[in-house]
Amino acid sequence: MSNGLESLSNGKPKLTNKLPGSLIEIVLFKADGTLRDEHIPDTIIRICQPLGRIQYGSSEWTLKDIENFYRKQAEVLVDALFNALPQGTFDRMTIEIMKKKVSLYRGKTES
Repeated sequence: MSNGLESLSNGKPKLTNKLPGSLIEIVLFKADGTLRDEHIPDTIIRICQPLGRIQYGSSEWTLKDIENFYRKQAEVLVDALFNALPQGTFDRMTIEIMKKKVSLYRGKTES
């Protein structure tokens, strides 16, 4: 690829420095707004603050609160990625997420 794609298409995160807790920067292509005749802004997603422990049954968090918290975070992230990424990237990302999720539940199966 001679048009600069090689720097964006390798799919590997780039560490900005080697210290523990370093920032990981991932640079991807964004959607082309010409099909929708709109400008697609650059998108930056910061994942930078630890969540800490959420304890069910504490005076601060009910099960419904915890469910709503995770749902809202997921909705915001999915909306940002859906609006920013090319459709092919978003579709394949969805498949990769499901493959990782399925792998968490490996165990004995009966046939």
